[in-house]
Amino acid sequence: YIVSVTQNSIPIGGALVCVMGGDEVYEYGYTSPSGEVTLTISPLTVDTLQVTVTAHNYLPYEGYTEVIAEGPYVVYENHELDDMGGDGLPNPGETLDMSITVINQGVATAWAVEASISTDDPLVTISNSLSQYGNIPPGVSATGMTDYQFSISPSCTNNHWIPFTLQAMDNADNTWTSFFNIVVAAPLISY
Repeated sequence: YIVSVTQNSIPIGGALVCVMGGDEVYEYGYTSPSGEVTLTISPLTVDTLQVTVTAHNYLPYEGYTEVIAEGPYVVYENHELDDMGGDGLPNPGETLDMSITVINQGVATAWAVEASISTDDPLVTISNSLSQYGNIPPGVSATGMTDYQFSISPSCTNNHWIPFTLQAMDNADNTWTSFFNIVVAAPLISY
């Protein structure tokens, strides 16, 4: 990632450039006399990175840059739950159907996309972990053709977070991993 620092088209050497993004990216370096610095960054997600530049006798610069994927980039967008209780909440002892919508944030179509869910939570049993999404053009969202299904143990407690991993892949063997959580709602009994 090359950053050029200039003022009125004149290069500024010795400027400190820092690029940050979530827990994935933190890289910094000083510009050469030509006003350029090359930072080695490898973000794992399409996101916005913060860029800060400081130099002696200059006002600091704070701005942003967008991470743009090469090719397709399919990630989790949202989910909807269909539960046995009909209240729309995941409760202990329920089996739930879950539809997941993904979005292609890349610049090319993802062909023949399918995705699977998993969790390491011992209080959850997944009975249908796979769904097909078809072809997803850039910037377009798609909902799985079949719902995922999982059951929550009756011994699960209120406000228990269930961490899910969604792994999507296309017919070109591209894979993308997303993470999301579901919070269990159990009745609170007071007397």
